Amino acid sequence: MNLFESIILGLVQGLTEFLPVSSSGHLSLFSNFLGQADEDLLFELLLHLGTLLAVFIVFWKKILDITLGLFKGEKEAIHYTLMVVLASIPTAAIGFTFEKKVAFLSTQPLVVCSLLFLMGIALYSTKKAPAVNHDNPITWGQALIIGTLQGVAILPGISRSGSTITTALWLKVDHKAAGEFSFLMSIPVIGGACLLKIKDAVEAGIIGDSLQIIPISGVAVSFVSGLISLVYLMKFIQKGKLYQFAYYLWPVSILGFIYFVFQ
Repeated sequence: MNLFESIILGLVQGLTEFLPVSSSGHLSLFSNFLGQADEDLLFELLLHLGTLLAVFIVFWKKILDITLGLFKGEKEAIHYTLMVVLASIPTAAIGFTFEKKVAFLSTQPLVVCSLLFLMGIALYSTKKAPAVNHDNPITWGQALIIGTLQGVAILPGISRSGSTITTALWLKVDHKAAGEFSFLMSIPVIGGACLLKIKDAVEAGIIGDSLQIIPISGVAVSFVSGLISLVYLMKFIQKGKLYQFAYYLWPVSILGFIYFVFQ
């Protein structure tokens, strides 16, 4: 992987990890386009760490409030934390059961393009989602359903943030609360993915390799672009304009389909 490819993949990871357009789907298409279909465990691990750091920076106050609330025994903080943990259970169950079984789909760009198109339909549906003017606590039922849809996002082309926020909106969760819950529940998911990548990297004997400027440049781009996209998306969600991302996904999926059919 050269410097240009590292930066491009880092940019794609950072922008699409949080925007509801599927980072796995875009990385799959760009990797196939660049001829980098082979998995680079260490690079992928570093990219995830870069985007995870962006979550902590953007939501540092919310995370700090919850952490302090837990130490003080506040019911609201305890409830919120339990809902994040509860949502992570179906996600983990789906991931451990099906991740390796669907991993081959990343090498099938036509399938990825089809899933991106379906993701666009789901996002567009939020235009008709019921308006909510209250910020009630997430219920255990909502958490389980949202967590299940987060698990479905192991499919390359299905956005984690897009599926969870869309689901939350249809479950009558306030727009801002839906965005916050989606990204805070991404912490154990992305963190767990990092741990699995570390395990794979150790088994592959590459975790001790010296880091070079090429992968580090990609990680830096991933972090900065992830930070910008996260702030941008929260504003979009609160304005009720999540559906507009469908206007991006549909042409991308169609053009990608055409390209990979005739390449």
